[in-house]
Amino acid sequence: MQPLPDLSCSAGKRADKRLRSGTWFLTRYDDLVTAYKNTKQFSSDKRREFARKYGDTPLYEHHTTSLVFNDPPAHTRVRRLIMGALSPRAIAAMEGDLIRLVDMLLDRIGQKRMIDLIEDSAATVPSR
Repeated sequence: MQPLPDLSCSAGKRADKRLRSGTWFLTRYDDLVTAYKNTKQFSSDKRREFARKYGDTPLYEHHTTSLVFNDPPAHTRVRRLIMGALSPRAIAAMEGDLIRLVDMLLDRIGQKRMIDLIEDSAATVPSR
């Protein structure tokens, strides 16, 4: 049984597939590298697509200014700025604080009869 019809290309039939949305689903490393390097043909810029979807909203601004949805040179500039914060050493330095935070959140959640997963946990972690 194929759980997601759009993933049928991963069953050895094809290495890529054009989805109904017009985007490409790639499964081979070399294809991904080619797409990543060819930003004219495979752009991450979603301004036009997301304008129709979200209009003039904070969600549109978020999706069109984030690192993920930017092509070079903006992507490269932002990536260079945050690389130090995402190095293995920097992540390892956060581990103790993150473990304490998650333990505290789990203790709070354990005392409640009902929870809102976002409000009671997920929203807290990225804000610390």
